[in-house]
Amino acid sequence: MAYEIPKDLRYEEKVIFNLSLMQAAWIGISALLAFVLFTKTAMPLEFKVASAMAIAAFGAGFAFFGLAAHMRTAAGYFSAQKESGFDSPQTARFLEVRHIDNDAIILDDGSLRACIEIRPINFHILSQSEQQAIISAYRDFLNSLDFPVQIVMRTCALSIEKYLMAAGKKAADANGMVLEYWNNLSAFIKKFVEEKDVKDRRFYLIIPADTSLKGTEGIAQLEVRSQLCIEKLRACRIRAKRLTSAGIVAFLSTFFQEPLHDGAQCGGMITTLFSENCKEGG
Repeated sequence: MAYEIPKDLRYEEKVIFNLSLMQAAWIGISALLAFVLFTKTAMPLEFKVASAMAIAAFGAGFAFFGLAAHMRTAAGYFSAQKESGFDSPQTARFLEVRHIDNDAIILDDGSLRACIEIRPINFHILSQSEQQAIISAYRDFLNSLDFPVQIVMRTCALSIEKYLMAAGKKAADANGMVLEYWNNLSAFIKKFVEEKDVKDRRFYLIIPADTSLKGTEGIAQLEVRSQLCIEKLRACRIRAKRLTSAGIVAFLSTFFQEPLHDGAQCGGMITTLFSENCKEGG
């Protein structure tokens, strides 16, 4: 049976004492420096021994532990830019996003991506028959995919302000005793969420268009694929909505310390009952 040889396979010929040429060079250089230190300097013996041991340690690090590569990595890290604004050219090069239009992400290479926001369900509280039905529907969803997808999971702070306001309006329509109970309950809920730092999880499904399709053809294919995924996920009792252009910008900004704000809608990683920057699929 034939096996494919990995393209990144590295081969180093052993030249002496089971050492590669590079390893032998590092060992030879460190040994030469230690020899010169002992024979050509007038330092006290203690300093000679300590210096020789340090040189030997560096030589072993370069020869056997990839110290040179680690030093290059560290130099690249310290010389690289650490901070950048969301709309700066450096950030644009890092994200590889050319622009966002028609509810799609256009990357630097011209390829297109759509983003679907998904609200998970509590699978464990369902009955066994419901769990089996959802598993079967999810299997059907996976089998229907003839294109690759990416699943992104974010852990974010939980905001229940809109939920409390909506419930508070209903309580206000009732008698005074109900409203009083509700005010006490809402105060307790808000305090609990803040003190316990309650988190929520957001899931996003990233859908690509074929690399051969650009412009309107790619946008049309994204619409079809997004609609297919949304319908299949709804069969799993999972709420899914496609992000609009504004929603995509807000989503990308959540990967930064100071996310964007669009009017009253915060683009930060703060969860509400469901994002407003979505459009219904269907």
